[in-house]
Amino acid sequence: MLKRMPIVVTALVVGLMASACSSKGNTDVGAGSTATPTVTTTTQEPSPQPSETSEETRIAFEDNHFQPAALTVASGAQLELDNEGNNTHTFTIEGQGIDVQVDSGKNAKVTARLDPGTYEFYCRFHKSMGMKGALTLTG
Repeated sequence: MLKRMPIVVTALVVGLMASACSSKGNTDVGAGSTATPTVTTTTQEPSPQPSETSEETRIAFEDNHFQPAALTVASGAQLELDNEGNNTHTFTIEGQGIDVQVDSGKNAKVTARLDPGTYEFYCRFHKSMGMKGALTLTG
């Protein structure tokens, strides 16, 4: 089994690189990133991947406020936007190309590929009512 491990790891790396190079769809929004993907090889069994979303990346839209109103995530993390309110809301980061409208009872996902820093987000329809928050992206 140990003699086959380098072959398995090599095949996995080649497969991941081919998949990344052939990807035609891009769900990322926001400013472009100059980060270069890193490929790491290992001879250990791969650890389970974390679920696609977690509590740290979920923002609930409630009537006239976000929950949580302040969120810190790694740059490039996928955010799950859940509209639990009775009205249509948006997740908008002005000047960064992010403006996602989510109807009541629906959800959406957005990957904000922005430089590290803190960005104000708000609902275009209810900003004057205080429906805004802060997204801090780490490097």
